[in-house]
Amino acid sequence: MQGHKKLGMKKAAVGMKPSADNNLQKIQDIKQARQLLQKYSQTWEKLPDFGMGAHVRIISNILVIRRLEQELEKPDCAPYEFLSALLQEQIAFMTSLQKALPAIGFAQEANPAGRLLEDRNYDDKKFQEIYRDLWSKFDVPLMDSFSKRISKRLLGVGITKDFFKDKKVLDIGYGSGVYSVYAATSGAKFCLGVDPNAFNLKHAKGWATSVGVDAKCHFQIGSAYKIKSKSDFHDFAICSGVIHHLEQPLMGLKEINRVLKDGGNFLMIVEGKGGLFHDVCDAIELLWRKRSPDSVKKILEEYHISPNTFAFFIDSFFTQYHRKTINGYDRLLKLAGFEVLKIYRYAPLRIPFPYKEGTNFDACFGDGNLCILCKKSKV
Repeated sequence: MQGHKKLGMKKAAVGMKPSADNNLQKIQDIKQARQLLQKYSQTWEKLPDFGMGAHVRIISNILVIRRLEQELEKPDCAPYEFLSALLQEQIAFMTSLQKALPAIGFAQEANPAGRLLEDRNYDDKKFQEIYRDLWSKFDVPLMDSFSKRISKRLLGVGITKDFFKDKKVLDIGYGSGVYSVYAATSGAKFCLGVDPNAFNLKHAKGWATSVGVDAKCHFQIGSAYKIKSKSDFHDFAICSGVIHHLEQPLMGLKEINRVLKDGGNFLMIVEGKGGLFHDVCDAIELLWRKRSPDSVKKILEEYHISPNTFAFFIDSFFTQYHRKTINGYDRLLKLAGFEVLKIYRYAPLRIPFPYKEGTNFDACFGDGNLCILCKKSKV
């Protein structure tokens, strides 16, 4: 199993020994990028949290994430140097705007109802409301593209379509229902989807019906902590993008273990820890921690961005992550009664950058996104 590597320390290409000067320059680049990320956050906070200021805050965050994502698509990129230049550009832009606002007559006070600022706690029902109509905006071609992405992830751990034949599948945190539908169309006997968001139920059922597998797919409102299945019932379970959000991941994993048959397989898809990209996303999420999701949603909708992009920014701005290293997830899975069989590492989002020795992967993405295939250990 591939162990965790320290953030920013890129492994040298095979046959090449990094010089002391190169290592020193790398450390200096990392230090400068981190200092500028802090300065960017401080400059961002000085902008008004209503009107034009609110729009600029959002646009700046979007530009930073998207331009960084585009740069990281290049296997030979210099990630920390690029981020430093990008942050300097955005700091200069926001500073210039701050100075210009009084000159153009921008009001310094506004109705508090129009502000982004909001005292709030992380409430599941609040976020369920934010995502209420999200999946209804996804058309058939977009859902089909999701299925192709799923196929690639599954192949990364050696799972082909034939794997699902006659299996009883559990899908924890089904969201759009795309994993359940994929398993059903691949020959699964039965698919049970469990998700706490009541708004996902209608779309998932509709998607299963549209491809003719509604008789095989059963979706219900429920929790990873208490699954409504008999013990030792399912042949295979998948949990994508959920465990890294749970406050009690071990409790959820033990419940998944309970409902799996002895020797049954479990695929956990999570975000690993470390890397430049996650550093930036975490810094942006921290900025939005006391802002109103509803206000941001309205502004994003004004931009008429795609549903996929909308989902990404809402997730980046407001969803808390509890990422772990590869070794951390391995320990957690063992405590829950699983044996790790295979791990597939790949870059976040749409970046076509699978893990490869001797590249920038560790510096850019840390452990990256992880597909971890396990089996339930026999008691």
